[in-house]
Amino acid sequence: MYIVVISILVSGLLPYNSGKTYFTIALARGFKSIGLSVSAYKPVAAHSIWYQFKSFMESLRLGVLVGEDVINYMKLGLIRDPDTQNPIDILTAVPDISKYISIDEYLKVMEDAVSQAVLVRISYGIRRYFIIHDTLNYLNEHLRNQVLDAAKAFGHASRVNKLWLLNYLMSKEVDNILVSSFNKITSISDVVLIESFSNALIPTSALAPFINALSIVTPGKALIFSGSKLRSYLSTIKSLMELDSRRFLKFFKPDLEVNIPLCEEWPPRKLSKDVIELILELK
Repeated sequence: MYIVVISILVSGLLPYNSGKTYFTIALARGFKSIGLSVSAYKPVAAHSIWYQFKSFMESLRLGVLVGEDVINYMKLGLIRDPDTQNPIDILTAVPDISKYISIDEYLKVMEDAVSQAVLVRISYGIRRYFIIHDTLNYLNEHLRNQVLDAAKAFGHASRVNKLWLLNYLMSKEVDNILVSSFNKITSISDVVLIESFSNALIPTSALAPFINALSIVTPGKALIFSGSKLRSYLSTIKSLMELDSRRFLKFFKPDLEVNIPLCEEWPPRKLSKDVIELILELK
């Protein structure tokens, strides 16, 4: 008899392209193969209008701002309600280099997704949109018009600045949104797979009590830890800056390592029953 893992957190070791979504789908297919219902949960997502323009246009067709990862989850039936299963979505845009006094200032912005945020959706009861006006001012005319047209298509968008967004993402209200959305998903699923943001260890520490297993993904490998190790680490940190997958790995060894093959097919092949059973044993 299987002990159902209520939730598995999938985090990335790298800021970009760790393979979180690919591994999450492999996990989902593995759990489904043993008869469990699975939902994906991407609390906070960020995607670029420049690098993912096709998915941006798809979100316009769908009538809700979502990124490529969420669209893939939707196509596979792992996300049915993007407002609940992806309550915060951030559209980023590459700024115009000619608008910066120094190359260092430009590169600093390019290394930080939040600094490139230009349009944000927050879904909690109602769907709200926000334009980050100080980012908008640094875009070239074509990108700026694309963002403004999208904001009109999605509905009214309030204007805020980057500091407001940064403070909001760290607020208690966001913690409440993410936990409330999570609780709704657990009521309809045997397994919830939570994909974290970038290389953040966990989207919010408020979700930690619910985590049964943590997987930190990097190209070619998934390092899997018990939820108790995650909670032990979180009990010792003193700053949000320490919510980083790289720092966590300095203190804990994985309970299980899973090899991830080259991306030869889509969707990814399911994880084996043996691996799924080992994950189910973690707490």
